[in-house]
Amino acid sequence: MPPWQEQFSKEPIWRITLAAMNVLAAATIMASWKLGLESLVRIHPDWSPTQFNTALTCLLLGLSSLFHPVSRWATVSLASGAFLLSLLTGSQYLLGLELGIDQLFHTHQFGEPGAAPGRMSLNSSLVLTALSLSFVVQAVDDLAWRRQLAMWSISVSGGFLAAYSLGYLIGQVSLFNLTPATGMGAMTLLMSGSLAAIKISRVIPFSLPKLARLTKAVLIAAGLFLSSLTLAVLMGLSVQHRAELERGAQAELGLLSQTLQARLNEQALALQRMADRWRMSSGTPERAWRDDATNYVTDTRLMDAVLKLDEAGRVLWREPREADFWPEGSSLAGDPLVARHLAEVRATQALRVSPVQETPDGQMGFLIIAPVFTNDGAFDGALIEINPLSQVRELLYSLPRPSRYPVEFRLPDEDLPDGSLSRELNFGNTALLRLVASEADMLRDAPGNTTSFLFLAFAIMASSLALFALQLVLRDQAQQERLRQANKELEIANAELDSFAYTASHDLKSPLRAIRQLVDWLDEDLGEAIPENARRYMTLLHSRVGRLQSLLDALLEYSRIGRKAVSRSTVELDRLVQSAVDLLSLPGGHVVELVGGDFEVNTDTNLMRVIAMNLVNNASKHHDRPSARIRVSLYQGPENWCMEFSDDGPGIPPELHDRIFGMFETVKSRDEVEASGMGLAIAQKAVTRLDGTISLISDPALSRGSRFVLEFPNA
Repeated sequence: MPPWQEQFSKEPIWRITLAAMNVLAAATIMASWKLGLESLVRIHPDWSPTQFNTALTCLLLGLSSLFHPVSRWATVSLASGAFLLSLLTGSQYLLGLELGIDQLFHTHQFGEPGAAPGRMSLNSSLVLTALSLSFVVQAVDDLAWRRQLAMWSISVSGGFLAAYSLGYLIGQVSLFNLTPATGMGAMTLLMSGSLAAIKISRVIPFSLPKLARLTKAVLIAAGLFLSSLTLAVLMGLSVQHRAELERGAQAELGLLSQTLQARLNEQALALQRMADRWRMSSGTPERAWRDDATNYVTDTRLMDAVLKLDEAGRVLWREPREADFWPEGSSLAGDPLVARHLAEVRATQALRVSPVQETPDGQMGFLIIAPVFTNDGAFDGALIEINPLSQVRELLYSLPRPSRYPVEFRLPDEDLPDGSLSRELNFGNTALLRLVASEADMLRDAPGNTTSFLFLAFAIMASSLALFALQLVLRDQAQQERLRQANKELEIANAELDSFAYTASHDLKSPLRAIRQLVDWLDEDLGEAIPENARRYMTLLHSRVGRLQSLLDALLEYSRIGRKAVSRSTVELDRLVQSAVDLLSLPGGHVVELVGGDFEVNTDTNLMRVIAMNLVNNASKHHDRPSARIRVSLYQGPENWCMEFSDDGPGIPPELHDRIFGMFETVKSRDEVEASGMGLAIAQKAVTRLDGTISLISDPALSRGSRFVLEFPNA
């Protein structure tokens, strides 16, 4: 089997399946764009489509994931293409660039209103840039750094994915759209999510002990995940807040436009009524014209002057009379704009509003022209109302408004600055003006985004608590791991020590037997010829060999306690202890009294005999009088059952309590008491093997005797 095939066969089948499905889905979307199948790239009418470049990026990442087990550099090369494509798309949003990559590989047939054709959404760009980076870092040679960088980049991608997935789950997809026009398509979310799952399974160990060994890297990854999740939600809330402000501004501009429209309609109807009132067969006296016009001009804020023209276009009169242009007696027949409107109102017999234009005094304004007819229907000229734009602006600024950002006028054919909101002001078929507000002014004067501030405060507190809790868990796990390792090393060391003690004591018995035999042979061969001093030395040698033999026997017993598995059974405690005492050969004056114990316990009978024999033997051996009374009390409590071994011996000073349970420790010298110093050590080890505890109560300064208290849990 070739090496690449062997490596590929070790990859879990679910990873290969997900990556292959991702490649198939991306290729299907790309083919659907080429065939113009909108339903396959959009899935749902209300959801954003998966753009061609987005599908291409997911295709490259899917292939990169498939090549991951067999070729490191193929993985890096494919992922680098995906990284550049998504990064360049994101830079177009963030830097306002036009790099021409949106339709480089395909000219898109359809898209979202207001969105650049074929452009990957900012949501998708952020997710895929971080996701592709987790594949690109395979180029790093250091394995530890490569894993950490991949873990951190996939954590950033995972945070954004979690936020956008939440939007789909709660049915509020637009809530997390980072641009008003488009968001992350459902298929993009599924494909990038499957790729992220594959990458997470490769770089993040799903085991607390393993995570604990990477505590710092894991905490950084968790912080990046929570930060990107918070950032995604904050950006979504900011976009929504901005959209709400824009909707409010559009509504306000609409209300202002309607108000001005109503005022203009009112004014135009008043002018028309005035023209209708003056249908008189013999004309209207000048005084009546002037009084009516004066009242009209005075009562109307938008108007600057009213003129009466005859059918030839000559100004018969004007109110107010003082004027820098079009005075009484002047002819407007030569003015092309006025002449054209005069002809139109004569032909249509209807009022007309002119577009905004520059008047002879240099101001911008518009005219309202109403035809005047006599009662017999003859055309009798027209009334012209002059409305300077400055007057309209004053009226606009006097209207009550909920916001403070400035609103300006723009002509219908005038180019608007970027980031402007506008609403047209029309009169009939005539487009008069556009009310324009700057988006920057609107955002500057708008109230703060309270929701975002509250969420940010909550996110900071929640993230801090989550990271603190994770740190505690990992630290506790690391301590447990160190403890387990220490226990394991201790167990190995104890096992080696037990093995050494067993081997040493076993191997030393033969030389000791040989030494004792040689002493016996010398005694037999020499007999009475042995000098007295030599005989004393031989007796001492015989005693020391016996002591060493007892010590080796104690070492063997001590090592056997650790080497043999605990075998529990249910026994009557008093009978078990009595059988252990019966095995001892105590001096004649030493009496053992057994009290209580008429109950069953679940314990190891051999270890329990070792405990009883060593404690009774220890009390007898270290007694300082010919007669001794040793009392063994057995009783049971709600949680524990207990054994107490008490005697009336000399007692043990408190300063020696910690030492006497050590190996080869005795209260008196071995020349005074023939003892190995292993009895209490063996008893304590046996008690520990049975999950029990042993303690000593003794103080010769207060009273004679010692009391050993043993406690074992009820099974």
